[in-house]
Amino acid sequence: MRSKTAIITGGSKGIGLRIARILAERKYNIVICSRNHPDLIRAKKELEKYGIKCLALKADVSDYKQCKMLVRKTLENFLQIDLLVNNAGYQGPIGKLWLNNLEDWEKTIKINLLGVFYMLHLVVPSMIKRRKGLIINISGGGGAYARPLFSGYATSKAAVLRLTETLARELEGTNVNVVAVGPGATWTDMTKSISRGKKNKLLDKKTLAELKTLKITRGTSFDTLKNLMIYLIKASLRKLSGRLLHVNELPKIKKYRHRASSDIGLLRRINFN
Repeated sequence: MRSKTAIITGGSKGIGLRIARILAERKYNIVICSRNHPDLIRAKKELEKYGIKCLALKADVSDYKQCKMLVRKTLENFLQIDLLVNNAGYQGPIGKLWLNNLEDWEKTIKINLLGVFYMLHLVVPSMIKRRKGLIINISGGGGAYARPLFSGYATSKAAVLRLTETLARELEGTNVNVVAVGPGATWTDMTKSISRGKKNKLLDKKTLAELKTLKITRGTSFDTLKNLMIYLIKASLRKLSGRLLHVNELPKIKKYRHRASSDIGLLRRINFN
């Protein structure tokens, strides 16, 4: 039996590398991409210790041509894509919206939103053709609620949630499912960078306190993320397709019974009474 293959964008470190480890333990062939070549080499060596094949490619998901190269090389090497994890992310500018650097704000949208769209545009057709596939779009702080001082990041993540639900509706009947996953606050290079230097001075007291606590607790544990990932790759997700699933809600997710009218896990307007 041919091994399953997963693409993980931004898979050379942080949450992406954690997910890659979980899948490598389950003998998936792994394809990771990053803009940082040394990180890719280190991650590739680590993942190959699980006895799997790993393709590590330098690619920027904000560039459609590079995404196309990534998908083409994956199919050339492994013939199929069973799982796509859109994890690559960029924090973007911090501070009041009207003081943000325009180019940096636009870069946030290009990586966090267009990068997801590009990968979906390229991968979904092959999944539909095989009538099989799972897509996981990694959400983040501000996706489902306001996140002051991080307008670019929050906007991009909210857009990914709407994109996830819309795509799920379009994929009905194809046996291809797509969910968004809220990984919870995690102490990664991204969160470390927020707490350092000039960026630190732009933060309010509430955010600084949250970062201080996160530095101590390290946030979401590896086992918590692992349990959710194992459930997602094993379960039938038709009833959950299109929804935002938070890493800390696995017991509730397992008990969920689909109702077409249910707004659980979806972005919705609350009507004025």
